[in-house]
Amino acid sequence: MRVHPLNDLLGGVVRVVALVLLGFRPTVLAAVVPLLTLYAVALHANVSWNFGPLRFVLASPV
Repeated sequence: MRVHPLNDLLGGVVRVVALVLLGFRPTVLAAVVPLLTLYAVALHANVSWNFGPLRFVLASPV
């Protein structure tokens, strides 16, 4: 993934501020945003993982 750290940081701040303005609690976002980031990194990894029976519901690198 090629993203400048400042671009990624500013984009993340804009998304979080927008979600807070829509009524989401910051504590929930503090828990969910890192998990979604890790999922996005795993999704684009060059590995042959799948999620077993959940492969029909969740995207995987395969």
